[in-house]
Amino acid sequence: MLGLGSSLMQAAYQGPLQVYTSDFTVAEALDGWGQWTSGDTQTIESAQNAPGESGDDWLKVTWGATPTSSTGIKSVNLLSDDRKAGDYATITCKIYLVDDGGKWDNSEGGGSEDVTTRWHFVGRNTPNSGANTAVDELVDLSITTLPALGDGSDRDVSLIFFTQTPIEGAVMYIKDIVIQVYRP
Repeated sequence: MLGLGSSLMQAAYQGPLQVYTSDFTVAEALDGWGQWTSGDTQTIESAQNAPGESGDDWLKVTWGATPTSSTGIKSVNLLSDDRKAGDYATITCKIYLVDDGGKWDNSEGGGSEDVTTRWHFVGRNTPNSGANTAVDELVDLSITTLPALGDGSDRDVSLIFFTQTPIEGAVMYIKDIVIQVYRP
């Protein structure tokens, strides 16, 4: 009887359905990441270093023009399976936003306040999924997304700036993106 109970307990455990870990160490290899929309004007470079960091393992994103709406980066078809209702993810990463005199505050008055970021996972935004990301310092982000509302073929993951969009010349560094997808 003891053995049977142990087997039932092990069968009930569900680890991640999929795990993605970024690799930005190879020059000109963006590991599937690109502009969030076709109207974005970012230059995206791999094998970079954030200020005060070393290792040539950061993705550097530089905005060539001030966006007129939401902007960010996206990985298309990052996930290997179509989503199912209830799927969710844990996402961790390191991010460094170079403020450079207010480049991360495209609101009236300018300033160097924290920036609101949002992860978009399989067709659903996760509010406050990185809210208050400080500028000019290394930030470790860790979030759990909201569950997918229904089945679908959306396999994309995005990091989006909605309210405080960068202005021309703004720079973001990001690395160590780990996305673990779970299906309850």
